Amino acid sequence: MNTTARTSRDGPGRQKRLVVYLNDHLAGATAGVELARRAAREHRQSPFGEALENLRKEIAQDRQALVRLLGDLDVPVR
Repeated sequence: MNTTARTSRDGPGRQKRLVVYLNDHLAGATAGVELARRAAREHRQSPFGEALENLRKEIAQDRQALVRLLGDLDVPVR
């Protein structure tokens, strides 16, 4: 592979797209945590309450892993 091809593939445009993708993913995860929290709260006395609370915890854990990844990659949160 020549240097020009590698540079164009790894350039600033690719970094920008990664920042946008990861921040979009974080926004979705944040909304998912909030939605699951409300659903778990509203249905805590129903047969679905425990499952919804478990789902909320899993989504929150995934979101925290994403936040750590953003930090590890020095990706600005927008």
